[in-house]
Amino acid sequence: DIYHHPEDLPRPDLDLQEEEELDCEVKRETALPESPANWFDLQQIHEREMEHFGEYFSGKGYKTPELFRAYRNFMVEAYLRNPRRYLAFVPCRRALKGDVSSLLKIYSFLKAQGIINYCLGTDGNYDFKSLDVAQVS
Repeated sequence: DIYHHPEDLPRPDLDLQEEEELDCEVKRETALPESPANWFDLQQIHEREMEHFGEYFSGKGYKTPELFRAYRNFMVEAYLRNPRRYLAFVPCRRALKGDVSSLLKIYSFLKAQGIINYCLGTDGNYDFKSLDVAQVS
């Protein structure tokens, strides 16, 4: 199955646990650092994204700018629901129907650009020293 329309995508409810509810007060009081991707806007598609994901902007096939934005926003919103927890690809893949390699390409781009999973160390705590924003081309 492949989603052909963005409105068919599920909402980003990726196995939320009770731990989130307990951690909610801490999250409200602790500001998260800004993403190093200061060019990124959830409401817009940046030129950098259009260049990297040309297949969604070619006007051919089922891959459309709207579908790209829906996939991308789903992953970003899922991460932002609990930014202190690492967002793995597998839960995103399970929640989204579509071409696995395309979904992985979007996930990898978001991660490399510091839009998701930024400032997390291997233990799940913030690690500002390991912050590395790769230029994906």
